[in-house]
Amino acid sequence: MSAAGPRGEASWAALGGKPYAHTASGWQEIDLPGYEDKVAAIAGPTAADCRYLISGEEVLCCDAAGGWRPLPLPEGGAPPVDLCLPHAAELLCLDGAGVVWRLDS
Repeated sequence: MSAAGPRGEASWAALGGKPYAHTASGWQEIDLPGYEDKVAAIAGPTAADCRYLISGEEVLCCDAAGGWRPLPLPEGGAPPVDLCLPHAAELLCLDGAGVVWRLDS
């Protein structure tokens, strides 16, 4: 299980490979149009209310409007396995070979 965000309605979680957001009516599955792979990790939100997740071999970014886009990954790196957002300006990604990458968000 991976989680992101403060407690309450801004919380997101990945459970069983599916992403969920906590809303006023409870936990709702998040739709990832065009991305069917299991979600491995979630990080965020940033000050601009962006969140990040790993779906398959891609790191995706969700903006405040709910639009998803893939982030470019370093060439030659192993598939991503975990994310960390130590502060709003830096997204860190651990790959399957144990290398930590700084990704531009």
